[in-house]
Amino acid sequence: MSARRKILVVDDSPTVRASAQFVLENAGYDVVVVDTPFGFARALNAERPDLVLMDVSMPGRRGDKLLEIGQRYEPYRCPIVLFSSQPVEELSALVSSLGLAGFIPKDLNLLLAEIPKYLP
Repeated sequence: MSARRKILVVDDSPTVRASAQFVLENAGYDVVVVDTPFGFARALNAERPDLVLMDVSMPGRRGDKLLEIGQRYEPYRCPIVLFSSQPVEELSALVSSLGLAGFIPKDLNLLLAEIPKYLP
């Protein structure tokens, strides 16, 4: 039997975090949630997830700026996917400019369908 895959969800919305965690855990994933961008690098290194789902718009620091910092700092690497309600064109541009794995629009049905293509 293979180990369960772990997903780190970084989002400031309690509703999004709880919904994503519920849906992903029911689909068989282990889920760790972080509610602010400031705990991202610490959680990434402590939890060593198989995948990160990151919101772009969060108070205190935009997700794209956080990702730039995280990519320079963190020694642990895994695919990072934007999980956002921003326009598709903006998400696509961010993915290209930051060298991320991709993006998933904030839709829980799409989330479950898209997750497998980003897991190593």
